[in-house]
Amino acid sequence: MRVKKINRKRLVDALLLAAPIAAKAEYEWPKHTFDYNIGEDLKLEVEFLKDLFEHNTDYIMEKWYGGKDITGGLLDK
Repeated sequence: MRVKKINRKRLVDALLLAAPIAAKAEYEWPKHTFDYNIGEDLKLEVEFLKDLFEHNTDYIMEKWYGGKDITGGLLDK
C-alpha cells in the first residue's frame, strides 16, 4: 500500500504551506501550488495531494491504497 510510505508530518507541512505559497505566487487556488515542486523532501506527499484533488476515488484507491476494498486498517484508528 503506497499510502503507508507517506510521512504524515510532511503531508501536513505540504498542506499548511499550500495557501501561503499560493498567496505569495498570486495563484487563485492553493491547489496550484502542487503543480510546482515545493520541496524535494515533500515529493511523495505532494504527489498524493495532487492526485487527491485531481482524480476520482477509484483512481486514488487503486494507486495509493492497492484497491477499493483494501484499507489496511487505516479506518480502524
